[in-house]
Amino acid sequence: MTADGSMAVWGRRKAGATAVPTVEVHFNYWRIAGAKVKKTSEAKKLSEIAGKDFVEIGIFLRGAAEVDQFSIYLPGIGTDWRLEDCGHRFAEPEIAQGIFNLPLSSHLLGGPKRIDLVEAANDNFCRVHVFPIAGDTIDPAQLVQNPSSDGLVVTITQKAIEEACYQHPEDKPVYFRLRAYYVGADKRNPFVKTIKPYDRFLQTGFSVVEYLDFRLNEARTLPGSVETLIRQGNGTLVPTILVAFLTAVPVQSDVTTISWDKTHKKRVLENDLWTKYVPTGIPPGMTVIHWKDEGKDGKPIRDFSAFVKMQTRLVSWPLLLTSFAVAFLFGILGNLSASWIWERAQSSPQVKAGNLTDRHAGRGSADASENKTRQSSANGNASLVGGQND
Repeated sequence: MTADGSMAVWGRRKAGATAVPTVEVHFNYWRIAGAKVKKTSEAKKLSEIAGKDFVEIGIFLRGAAEVDQFSIYLPGIGTDWRLEDCGHRFAEPEIAQGIFNLPLSSHLLGGPKRIDLVEAANDNFCRVHVFPIAGDTIDPAQLVQNPSSDGLVVTITQKAIEEACYQHPEDKPVYFRLRAYYVGADKRNPFVKTIKPYDRFLQTGFSVVEYLDFRLNEARTLPGSVETLIRQGNGTLVPTILVAFLTAVPVQSDVTTISWDKTHKKRVLENDLWTKYVPTGIPPGMTVIHWKDEGKDGKPIRDFSAFVKMQTRLVSWPLLLTSFAVAFLFGILGNLSASWIWERAQSSPQVKAGNLTDRHAGRGSADASENKTRQSSANGNASLVGGQND
């Protein structure tokens, strides 16, 4: 059975490895879609991914020289993801400090390109690998992408791991960090589901419920093909000793439910710092929620899950504008109707008065005519009598 929001990570040790490497896995989910994002110059150039949700995966390997390859599975439709490397961003010390929450300095090295992060107290903290770019994509010799209808499987190859370990102390960790933008339809988003009220078309404002259901390495929720890939490395898998999950959501969203058992902390994101880290743009205010799980008694972490439910108030601008337009039309029709009725009411007494005058005038004419007839008749009679007398 497959489930939305279910990811997987697994690494394989080299054949004959004498030491057992370990991995810390860092996941960040940035809820950007639907929020108001300030347009930047880079966002205009990268319109396909600007304002889109993205997930970041950090692989913190100890004993990396003993690792053959490391794979990541992203759910959904494989072609809905766009990958980019975050390694080069660690050249900014404030970015490195913000991600690891440590006082670090950054040292960019070349041949192969890499960044050493140094902590004043403990000298070399870790090395960040910078993937080379071939054309518009990450060099497939170092990062293999296999999209399918079940999702996207990304594999960090042995060549990438060897370059990350070049002239690096074996006891110091190496770090890979990738960003995957989700560019598919929002209703197909494998991590966030949106529930809209059925009567939203009748309301100018309504509340939308969203929930983020994140799962890691839950065998029962992974596609069969991914389970098979993981089983092929059975006995040589790199144990996971820590999982850190972070989600950043717009501050105007009311977070109503959280899986509290592994919650580490909550805070407000520093906008000035992280706008540099996400040059395509982020909302002006974001709330960050951290979860963390560590292996205990020497046992690795088998799986991990986190859940967030939030409610956001939205305005239906088309319906709001339509309501204004209808109200405006009703106002105009009301005024026109009132004017017409008033004019009709004013003209009725004048019409009645005119009709009455016409009736009186007609009656006077008839009386005058009758009098003339009578006068003529009298004159005629008088003439007749006069003639007879003559």
